[in-house]
Amino acid sequence: MFINNIILSLYLIFYIHVVNGKLILSKDEVLDISDEYFISFYCKNNTCVSASYEYDEKTVVIPDENGNMIQYITQTCTLDNIEYNICSSEERCTTDSQCLSNKCFRNYCVFNDATPIVHCDDIYSSPFYFKERSSYMYCGKAYGDTCETDDECSSKNCYKGTCLKQELGPRESEDLQAVILLMIYVAIIIFIIIVCWCYWRYRNELLILDQVLIDNKPVSLNLVGVVTGNLYPIGMIHPNKCDINISYT
Repeated sequence: MFINNIILSLYLIFYIHVVNGKLILSKDEVLDISDEYFISFYCKNNTCVSASYEYDEKTVVIPDENGNMIQYITQTCTLDNIEYNICSSEERCTTDSQCLSNKCFRNYCVFNDATPIVHCDDIYSSPFYFKERSSYMYCGKAYGDTCETDDECSSKNCYKGTCLKQELGPRESEDLQAVILLMIYVAIIIFIIIVCWCYWRYRNELLILDQVLIDNKPVSLNLVGVVTGNLYPIGMIHPNKCDINISYT
């Protein structure tokens, strides 16, 4: 894990371009990122730019194939929201090319199935027992776009036909919860071991009692009380310590 972080850091230093505080990577490079949390990217034509995982940006600047920096509107609504006048986008468009979705409708950028906005999120897995926390990058439709399955969304979370945000990540209480779960797991194992040991010991004591010889005759001892004393030599059963029924065989 430590070596992987060093390699990733060196890679970021020597190979990643930074423009206006935003990382610029190819889509393949984005998908190679792992164990990073609360990070997102917008992508266009295989070029990706880092963004807020909370979708705070109204616009994003992405270089084209010739290296020209192009600003796109990221705030996007569905056709239904625009038609019912409930689109909350503050940025207005006049041409399709202004929208990252490449579709402008009534001066609003609208989600476009022909050229959907490509968004990438880190998909988080919380720690569990001996498994460490981890994450991997996944690209798909952006928050607010329509969907039918989780795999269509960059968050891998489709709810009632709409892609949701990916807001899962490490929490301060997470490590404590992992320690508590581990302690419970260890306590259960110890309890099972103790129960098995007690049963084994109890069973062996019964077998020993069944082999006690009285007057050189094998007997079967059926316990009707609790044996509170030690075993005595053959022919000597302490009357005050045991309560047994003796049957000769």
